[in-house]
Amino acid sequence: MSNHWSTTMNSANTLLSVLALSLVFGGASVTHAQAENEAAPDADVSADAEVTATADVSMDADVSMDVTEAPDADVSVDDASHLLLAAKFGGSLPFSDLSLGPIVAIEAGWLFGGTSGQVAALLDVSYTVSTAEGDADDSRVPAGSYQWKLTQKQLVLQPTFMFRLTGVAGSLVPYIGVGPRIYLLQGITEGNADGEQLGETTEQSTTVGLGVPIGAELTLGPGGLLIEVLLQWGPLTHRTTGDTNLGSAAFWLGYRARL
Repeated sequence: MSNHWSTTMNSANTLLSVLALSLVFGGASVTHAQAENEAAPDADVSADAEVTATADVSMDADVSMDVTEAPDADVSVDDASHLLLAAKFGGSLPFSDLSLGPIVAIEAGWLFGGTSGQVAALLDVSYTVSTAEGDADDSRVPAGSYQWKLTQKQLVLQPTFMFRLTGVAGSLVPYIGVGPRIYLLQGITEGNADGEQLGETTEQSTTVGLGVPIGAELTLGPGGLLIEVLLQWGPLTHRTTGDTNLGSAAFWLGYRARL
């Protein structure tokens, strides 16, 4: 009876030991699983943070590139050389006794590259005719005086150095130039004394003066419409005119093509 009781107690003790070990190891497994579950959200949060940071950096980089590159895309400067051709017409208002006369001109030149379209050299050829009338005393005619009429023809060449103010008024480009004016002159004088024609006298000469064109170009097509005032002066000394000058202000309208 005693041996049977001992055997039963030993079996009970063995079962309790197995149960205790099962509880210990089971609890450790649960604790480890909870630790893994708690660590997993931290890893997800870290990954999300890295993705967000990467996206933000990428977006910032794209924005920076856009901001930096946009001005370059908008800038368009024609800095090349061009042939310039122009035709102009208008009127000449003399500062002397010569009359107001029509004036026409043609022009050829070169716009220098590497100057942002600001520096040009031109050759202008213009033609105008003006007149003057008056009385003169002369004892050689029966009436002691006569009436005269002068027709003054001017073929003028002007090489011009021009500076164009590009980029200050949008499509409107102001400009100013300066150069010598070479006058090829022909004066034809007719006389009349008491209704009697005294014949015709022709005088020719060449003289040099100065011209200053001031104007503006409005961009249109391959060139621009222009409006210009030419201030000019040159000496005139003929027998019929005496010592006078060719000073005048010429007002032009025209078109200057840039090829």
